[in-house]
Amino acid sequence: MDIEHGLRGPADRHRPLLPADHEEHGQTPDRVEIIAKGITLALIASGYARENILVAQSLAITVIVVDVAVIATALAIIISINRHTKSLDVRKLTKLKG
Repeated sequence: MDIEHGLRGPADRHRPLLPADHEEHGQTPDRVEIIAKGITLALIASGYARENILVAQSLAITVIVVDVAVIATALAIIISINRHTKSLDVRKLTKLKG
């Protein structure tokens, strides 16, 4: 890995990480994930600054557990949709209306 170019190759050094049309192709960055990581880091840093690291670590672990529960629930919904429609095509979700 070239230190000057990081993880991208030399041909990519002038290209932005996210092209201007990234939202059209479904490649939007997961902003919620970035915010959750920032909150976890802030909890740990504030606990360290206040010399109460155990409470901060407990809260950070709680944030991580809730995040995993949300991901597991979303995955369960996706699996259920795939079983009912035999596809992950969004247009076929109208059959699931009650």
